[in-house]
Amino acid sequence: MRSIRQGVQSKDIVLSPESRLSARIFLQKLPELTRKLPLLVFIHGGAFVIESPYSPLYHNHAALLTSEANVDVLFVNYRRAPKHPLPIAFEDS
Repeated sequence: MRSIRQGVQSKDIVLSPESRLSARIFLQKLPELTRKLPLLVFIHGGAFVIESPYSPLYHNHAALLTSEANVDVLFVNYRRAPKHPLPIAFEDS
């Protein structure tokens, strides 16, 4: 895990090895896990062609959302066109 904003860390995970579907999870650093935070599943726009959770624009947005909204965020890295045409991105999401 790496720290990206004060109180937030991120980690890359594999959701499906067969399709190589991955995600980046943003977690609040809590000294004591006495309560559960809501999990927000974030699927970015990008017209299913551009950007990913690993691009600085969306990475910073998800980190800010995690810290400001007091939630953990799972950011799905769906497969994009043109290499993987629709409906693959919908199925991944």
